[in-house]
Amino acid sequence: MQIATPLFEQLTALDGIGPHEVLQRLPDATVVFVGDKKGEIRTDNGFLGLTVDAGYDEVPTPDVIVVPGGIGTRAFVDGEQHDLLDWPSCPRCLSWPPCLSWPSCLSWPPRLSWPLQRNTT
Repeated sequence: MQIATPLFEQLTALDGIGPHEVLQRLPDATVVFVGDKKGEIRTDNGFLGLTVDAGYDEVPTPDVIVVPGGIGTRAFVDGEQHDLLDWPSCPRCLSWPPCLSWPSCLSWPPRLSWPLQRNTT
């Protein structure tokens, strides 16, 4: 299973790193940080740099996408063009703009669907 976390300027570090630390321990899971281009991005406070390991074109159809939050998401909400808005090309991935009714808007692989079976009201 391929899990992708898009990195972009001014994301909240814990939103990307926290899930990465948990998901990379799943058996048969490959977790990758993706972005517009390989290299360093700066988090919302500017003090921490994270590394994009692969471009969006290198990970066209991940099984799971974890989109971090932070002030950097304003560009997506405000409709500014960003490569993240044109990616991915897979039918089970999140659509933009993001929905606000978690968890009903998410599409999880069957092996990871247990969060949707608890506390969904």
